Amino acid sequence: MQLLSSPTSPYARKVRVVILEKGLADQVELLPGVPLGSDADAAPVRAANPLGKIPALIRQGAPTLFDSPVICEYLDSLGHGPILFPHEGEARWSGGRDGEGEREGESVREQERESARARGRERERERGARA
Repeated sequence: MQLLSSPTSPYARKVRVVILEKGLADQVELLPGVPLGSDADAAPVRAANPLGKIPALIRQGAPTLFDSPVICEYLDSLGHGPILFPHEGEARWSGGRDGEGEREGESVREQERESARARGRERERERGARA
């Protein structure tokens, strides 16, 4: 198997953690995936995933998987070690999903934007005080 991913993608990091936890590192080749950029850089990602996003798990003789929760649950079914994703019952549906991570990430980005706006206002006040 080959995993198209990027070190900066939180979804790809989640998949890489599952690979390590399930003892699959020797079965999955990590390949750099560049979903944005020049056509040549992004071509492997677009060929593997019609949405042009990472991560994408390329499997020999089987369709490529390209949604991180699907990839993680597939890998969880293969490897040894603890069950990371419950297969049935309430526990399956009570765990966090990617949307929760997106919401938290957006909150952090909004805090950073507000901090940058506050610094800009402070610089404007300083310039006004000097004038």
